[in-house]
Amino acid sequence: MRQIPVEEAQFGDVVAKPVQDQNGRTLLPAGAKMVVTINHEINNPLSIISTNAQTLRLLNKDIDEKAQAKLVRIEDQVKRIAEVTERLRKLDEIATDEYIRGGEQMIDVWNEGQKGG
Repeated sequence: MRQIPVEEAQFGDVVAKPVQDQNGRTLLPAGAKMVVTINHEINNPLSIISTNAQTLRLLNKDIDEKAQAKLVRIEDQVKRIAEVTERLRKLDEIATDEYIRGGEQMIDVWNEGQKGG
């Protein structure tokens, strides 16, 4: 596992270092903008999915147990996705791990490489 500070991380060919424009405003690097966009584009539909699953489960008292369990599973998975996007937003260090042996690397949002160590 490789860890580097976010401000030194590279996303493709773009180095993720905040810069200041001529007016002194801090501009987000492309990687940070990508995380903000991902959070927005994923969390908005997730809130609709979550609300609808909860509404179906709570307002339809005659739904069978199997359907209830499926709705709870949807709610649980929505929470998991929301946790991932939140962890991406709060990253202060990027830890990578193999996604496929000998292939692509992926960001370790759960910091699995640090468990037990």
